Amino acid sequence: MVRYCVDLAVIIGVQGERENIMISLQEVEARLANAGLKNRYWGRAEVRELTNIILPDEAVFHAVNGRYEGGNALLVATDRRLLLIDKKPMFLNLQDVRYDSIAEVDYFARLLDATVAIRTVNKMLKFRTMRQNALRRLTTAVQEAVMDLRQIMNTPQPMTAYAEDPTTGQLSPVNTLNFVLPGHVSPMGMSSQQAVTFRKRVSKFHPIV
Repeated sequence: MVRYCVDLAVIIGVQGERENIMISLQEVEARLANAGLKNRYWGRAEVRELTNIILPDEAVFHAVNGRYEGGNALLVATDRRLLLIDKKPMFLNLQDVRYDSIAEVDYFARLLDATVAIRTVNKMLKFRTMRQNALRRLTTAVQEAVMDLRQIMNTPQPMTAYAEDPTTGQLSPVNTLNFVLPGHVSPMGMSSQQAVTFRKRVSKFHPIV
């Protein structure tokens, strides 16, 4: 009983902090309708719970009702994350899966239903529904979001060259367009050895002389 009271106090405190950024139920229903979910009766508890989860500037791309290992749930894909909401009396299961934590996304379709399996580093989420087309669109959006993030993370960042200012002795960025190979002359008439000072990296095991 003590543990329940503490958890309830924490939940009330968190909800109080979110009152200023909560969105209305009508706004949530409008975003879900634009995402293709227009069910008026099934999953009403999960839709109401979204008012405490969705941010005002968060876009809802896809949403579908279905089942997972814990029972009926609502799966929502936004521009920032993947949400699984299962709301029952005195029970709430909310899984917030960020796209950068997803390792693999598998989609299976049968005659009457379809299943998506989403694997992260430490868990796997399986979701099944009879709305095959809606789940297929959601799966495609999740895969594209994961691939876009991986492409951004794997893109090498440009490196900046620094030169030592002869007057101040401080390092300052050098325009890479004016960078020339050693022994050549830059357009300003200054050799590259004078324009850029390269500092040799010495191993800590190498004696300094």
